[in-house]
Amino acid sequence: MNWLHQQWIHFKKDMREAFDTGAIAAHGKK
Repeated sequence: MNWLHQQWIHFKKDMREAFDTGAIAAHGKK
């Protein structure tokens, strides 16, 4: 249960980092 919670937090963190990176890249292209 705790492992699953940690996996979820890690997943959300990766998704946020990927989103931020993509947003910065898209902003830089404009």
